[in-house]
Amino acid sequence: APGVDIRSAVPTNDYELMSGTSMATPHITGVIALLKQANASLSIDQIEEILFNSAIPLTDTEFPSSPNYGYGHGFINAYNAIKTNNNGNGKIEGLVVYDGKDKANPTYQHTSPDFVYDQVVLPLTVEVQDNIRVDTVEIQYLAGQQWKTVKAGRTAGDFRNGTYQAVVPGEDVKEGTFTYKWKMVDYGQNQVTSKDFHAEVKPAITIGYFQDLEAVPEGWYSEGWKNDWEWGSPAAGPGQAFSGKNVYGTNLEGPHAPNTHSYLNMPPIDIPESGNLYLQYKQWYDFSPDGVGGSTDFGAVLVSTDRQNWEILTKTEATKFGENGVPLEYTTDEWIDAEVNLSSYAGKRIYICFYKFSWLTGFDFEPHDGWYLDDISLTDKALVGSKVKKAIGEIHTKKQTNSNILAPTATMVETNSSQPKVLPIGAKVTLVDSGYSVATNPEDGRFSMTHNAGEFTLRAEAYGFHSKDQAVSIPKDGTVEANLTLKPLGKGTLEGVVKDQTTGKPISDAILSLVEDAAITPVKTDSKGRFTLTAFEGTYTLHVFKKDYVYNNYSITLQSKKKTKQNVELERFLGTPGEIGYDDGTSENSWFWHGAKNGFAIRMSLEEGVTKSWLTGGLFKVNTEWPSPGSTRFQVAVYDSTGVNGSPGKRIAGPFEAAAQTDGEWTHVDLTDKNIFVTGDFYLVYVQPDASAIGTIPSLESDQNSTFHDRNWWLYDGTWQHVTTPEYGNMMIRAVMNNAISAPVIETPSR
Repeated sequence: APGVDIRSAVPTNDYELMSGTSMATPHITGVIALLKQANASLSIDQIEEILFNSAIPLTDTEFPSSPNYGYGHGFINAYNAIKTNNNGNGKIEGLVVYDGKDKANPTYQHTSPDFVYDQVVLPLTVEVQDNIRVDTVEIQYLAGQQWKTVKAGRTAGDFRNGTYQAVVPGEDVKEGTFTYKWKMVDYGQNQVTSKDFHAEVKPAITIGYFQDLEAVPEGWYSEGWKNDWEWGSPAAGPGQAFSGKNVYGTNLEGPHAPNTHSYLNMPPIDIPESGNLYLQYKQWYDFSPDGVGGSTDFGAVLVSTDRQNWEILTKTEATKFGENGVPLEYTTDEWIDAEVNLSSYAGKRIYICFYKFSWLTGFDFEPHDGWYLDDISLTDKALVGSKVKKAIGEIHTKKQTNSNILAPTATMVETNSSQPKVLPIGAKVTLVDSGYSVATNPEDGRFSMTHNAGEFTLRAEAYGFHSKDQAVSIPKDGTVEANLTLKPLGKGTLEGVVKDQTTGKPISDAILSLVEDAAITPVKTDSKGRFTLTAFEGTYTLHVFKKDYVYNNYSITLQSKKKTKQNVELERFLGTPGEIGYDDGTSENSWFWHGAKNGFAIRMSLEEGVTKSWLTGGLFKVNTEWPSPGSTRFQVAVYDSTGVNGSPGKRIAGPFEAAAQTDGEWTHVDLTDKNIFVTGDFYLVYVQPDASAIGTIPSLESDQNSTFHDRNWWLYDGTWQHVTTPEYGNMMIRAVMNNAISAPVIETPSR
């Protein structure tokens, strides 16, 4: 298949791992993304034409001409597609900036380790923030009597708020005290130097050492090729730590990376001159069984006395065998004990690392969650009944060491650098005449676009700024520079009072928002109905909502540095309570999904004669005893019926977290404050947020004895499916409504 376990966007505004021949889609999507990056104004029809015309034709004896029904238009070609779009063109390069000075200093947070270890590589991390951009971060440390400097790289976050890591060479970390400080420089060359930090340098660990991984594990670090060791709380694999919350694992949120050499290093260990010493730990693993005579993927404990020559002491073993002794599975059902005898290294200082190797052979396409560790200890007492075998004489040479070195608090990401001399803007740049547009890099404000030669008008637009036009002449097969400076929009203030339309009394806790600007945080009225809202100058739709009232919209215009008055009146919502359901109240079965983010829905129709209703809640009959006894977590969402032939269309609310009742009764989910009004058919959805393997999901019950109403819909892998099979019964979901009624008209009686 073209792809396995591809992270894919699905129609529910979420992501799923998808496999199979349909995963040709990401390849096509990637080329489309390149085309849109080159020309953001291309239409769907234009993109289709470019892809068809630039593809490499594929034929065979059965399909001698192209296009055909065997290979379509052929093999997609990204280079040809971009080249086709750019023939005979010139280039525009430039900056979008605004006038101003970067006066704010960068800020930082750093917790110094209590101790580090002699002659051991020391990765240290610091969190740095800036209002414009963090330019450089470096660590300065004292090696003997000399200060040395190492540049830090960003390992998580972005250019305004990121985690930075600097790796101090092991030869500069010596017994005594390690002294260091951080220096941070921002976009405007504002510099901040931290205080001096001091960490005790210890020689090694020995008998009595215990690491439960709850706090940052001092002296531990990982490295390697495609290093995927992570420290934290596991969302995948075992789903929880053996004790506490934190573990070390190979990708805590999903399958381990393929084709990797990942090494997790412990602090150095001093073995006593006499007696025994055992390394003991809890482990959970899940590896592919693929391979000749055993899995090519495994976890192993390595030992070295010089950090150059390594020996494999033990490997993860098969957990299930066929009748002929062939290994079938390399998966533990739960956390298990592991032990390695280190007594033969008496009187020596040794180094231990946990090594995960994986290699995608091409035979097994199933994802596997890798290796997880917890509660590591050094003791002189062996485990009772330990079955760990020693792999004697198996020598290992570390691959890609000193690459992708990570502290427990770091996650490696790509980074790049640039040195602009103006305040940058994340903007959209458009050639007005053709509609061709690109986005600037928000880190430095730069843009580049390729377009056919000629005279054009270039427009720059950015949130919070006035747009600006500039004439530009694009030379054929040449480059022109165009820099645009934008002026910030002014801000205006909206003030007013929200009152009851009938009584004239102020309404507290009404919610007001600007429909056109989701970046403006909604505000609430105070006890006297007053509100104040500040936004950029412009015209907006003011949306006002309060529980038990009909929402209202107002058109308002804000002017720079001025106050605008807008009083609001809300009409109390008059309605009669109702309930929509299509079951008899008794359950005969219950259902769940193996995968996460799937769900069940019922198509709801308003009562005859009702044209508008307020969805105030949902009723769900949830089985909390199966498949995971005691589990209560689910989610609720609402979709309209604007899809094809009335199928689920736009998600209008949710998903909202919910907890099922454990007494077998209906679970009521209150939606009164979600502002959900419906005027026709809609879908109330039970969403299963977790995979069944996590062991934390309940199931949704169904009524199989009453008349089948044909209103079941499944949400599976992001796709809606109308389930017309009566054997599933009616899913036990009900909608709690407040149906609108007309206000009574009071007439003056005749005399």
